[in-house]
Amino acid sequence: MKHRSKDFNEVIVTIGDNLTRANFADEFGGIAKMAKLIHPSAVVSRLANVLPGTVVMAKAVVNPYATVEANVIVNTSAVIDHDCKVHEASHISPGAILAGNVTVGSKSWVGLGAKLLEGVTIGDGVIVGAGSVVTSNFPDGVLLTGIPARVKRQI
Repeated sequence: MKHRSKDFNEVIVTIGDNLTRANFADEFGGIAKMAKLIHPSAVVSRLANVLPGTVVMAKAVVNPYATVEANVIVNTSAVIDHDCKVHEASHISPGAILAGNVTVGSKSWVGLGAKLLEGVTIGDGVIVGAGSVVTSNFPDGVLLTGIPARVKRQI
């Protein structure tokens, strides 16, 4: 791929697929400065830490002491409450809610309207199905669905 990074001050990769986004971000990150984009209607606390390569969409909320690592998508109207940690290259879908002190592993995907209750940790490469409610911790590489969420299968 021919790069024209000298033509740009900063770049951002917003491909929806977590693995593809992470790979492109790694490639571009070596040759260009990564931007972060925060929509004007999003609310991001001055006490939150949002790292470069991340996009925070319209009406999303990132509350105090939350950390959103590099190359994350915080989609429309998603909520990341206080003291949460969203690891690199994850995707928090529209309307998803992370209660306080939640940890989302790297390259995980929290589906449309899903809810993760206070203090829950999900591992790397986890998919939380749309509308699911996660009430306990789960390891790496599982697909979670339901209310309460249960492991549907390994991925």
